[in-house]
Amino acid sequence: MATVDQLNLLRRSVDDARELAIKLDMTMTAYILAMACLEIAESIDDKMSREVCAPNSEHESDE
Repeated sequence: MATVDQLNLLRRSVDDARELAIKLDMTMTAYILAMACLEIAESIDDKMSREVCAPNSEHESDE
């Protein structure tokens, strides 16, 4: 599973590609890359929320 840092790096790379697609007037490509950025951002949010909740879950299972 990817780390948050790896996902952030991927998001920045996809966002850079989206910006280039906009400059090249590649509308559909820019749209698809924008959707990919949103998907990655959601993955980051999910991963971060799981990491915050995970220590509590592990602690409860130890009791």
